[in-house]
Amino acid sequence: MANTEILKDIRCPECFETQRFVIQKTMNVLMEDSGLDSMSSQPADDHFPGRRVDPDDGLNDFDPISCANRNGCNHMGTVAEFRVHDRDLMRLKELLSA
Repeated sequence: MANTEILKDIRCPECFETQRFVIQKTMNVLMEDSGLDSMSSQPADDHFPGRRVDPDDGLNDFDPISCANRNGCNHMGTVAEFRVHDRDLMRLKELLSA
């Protein structure tokens, strides 16, 4: 499978894993009495406008996430807590150069 960089800037704050995570996603679907309308697209009049998703990676900052490091870290939090910020990168560079 090709790397799409969906997990770019995502890192476990405990073990620094960057490759494997369990992320709970919420998806809006159009339900009708006859069942799910799988051919519909997101309506223009979005019913849940407060739930913004990052257009670059499709992850919502409030999505639950768990580290799936093969060594059993299992640290849990939100996507926002797992995002690498510029200040984190600067601190990591400082630690590595010390």
